[in-house]
Amino acid sequence: MANGRPDRAFLKWRWKPHDCELPLFDANKFLELVEGKSMAFAGDSIARNHFQSLLCLLAQVNTYKEFEVEVCALKNGIPKVIIVSIS
Repeated sequence: MANGRPDRAFLKWRWKPHDCELPLFDANKFLELVEGKSMAFAGDSIARNHFQSLLCLLAQVNTYKEFEVEVCALKNGIPKVIIVSIS
């Protein structure tokens, strides 16, 4: 890597809390649970990163689902509130 850490060992780190079994993310199940609902990502670039990560996870889905993305607030041209409606 040009900038940052000289080693790459951290790329293999996995976060796992003690005494807690988290199932793998199932994009199809997630879409079933949120169908007909909306969710908002409010905040700065971290919220935008969460939104983008969710889209990447949902790209795994074979089933076509329609969703609408609405940017509700801008500050200096940067989204501050993103609303996603899944139908």
